[in-house]
Amino acid sequence: PTLSTEQAVRPHVRELGLGLGLRAQVDYNGDDELTFFGGGLVFRYIFVPRFGLELTVDGLGNDERRLEVPISLSALVIFNPRGHVQPYLIIGSNVTISTDLDEEVSAVYSGGHFGVGTEFMIGRRLGVTIEARTFVQDIINEDHDDIEWGLTFNTGFNFYI
Repeated sequence: PTLSTEQAVRPHVRELGLGLGLRAQVDYNGDDELTFFGGGLVFRYIFVPRFGLELTVDGLGNDERRLEVPISLSALVIFNPRGHVQPYLIIGSNVTISTDLDEEVSAVYSGGHFGVGTEFMIGRRLGVTIEARTFVQDIINEDHDDIEWGLTFNTGFNFYI
């Protein structure tokens, strides 16, 4: 098949549609001053060149035998969607299930996040991402408030199908 003029000139233009990926994450919880490490799955749906949705599911742990599973739904605003380097804003909500493995105590948090990132398009279907987010969340399965805040740093890749 022959390439269109745009494809020949801009072979890095991302395909619209579904993106699947993996990522590594470092999470700093400022309230408890805990650092978590882990990774997860990324599901992206780019429905127009400048906008998309993202669903992430991560598994994070730390040296104090605490496990967290954050699930996030986010909106993406993509700048420079036809370039090799595509910065974006990300805003969304999240639910985090937190378990202390020594005490078998579980907590469920709900909150929101905001951040910035960049996707480096290696080809029409493969992008490498780097991003930073800040989050605020409150406990929802207990009677008292336990507001937490923190930062996350992610890197990974997305394959668009």
